[in-house]
Amino acid sequence: MSNQPYSVEVSDSGNRLSIGFPGQKVPSPTVIADCQSLIDDTIAKHNVEIVSFNVGELDFVPSQMLGFLISLRNRGLEIEFVDPSDFIVESLQVTHLDKYFQIRRSG
Repeated sequence: MSNQPYSVEVSDSGNRLSIGFPGQKVPSPTVIADCQSLIDDTIAKHNVEIVSFNVGELDFVPSQMLGFLISLRNRGLEIEFVDPSDFIVESLQVTHLDKYFQIRRSG
């Protein structure tokens, strides 16, 4: 498991915030809360339009995280999941949350 609970990258264009959770299957509530603070701080300092989550290593996305992501979308940000598992995609479809998020496959 990685010593880093998540990794963050702001792209060169400055409008995309990319977040990953290396070495984790399920982000803990503490990691999610820390990530929320970091996202809010970054949005306040940069012209972020897209928040991109690399969820390729996650088994599922906790409801605490989904609620926060929906609140970001309601603030006008585009939210995308990069490389989600079939289970995550199906879970979003069953709950009709797929309408709130873009799904992007990198490969």
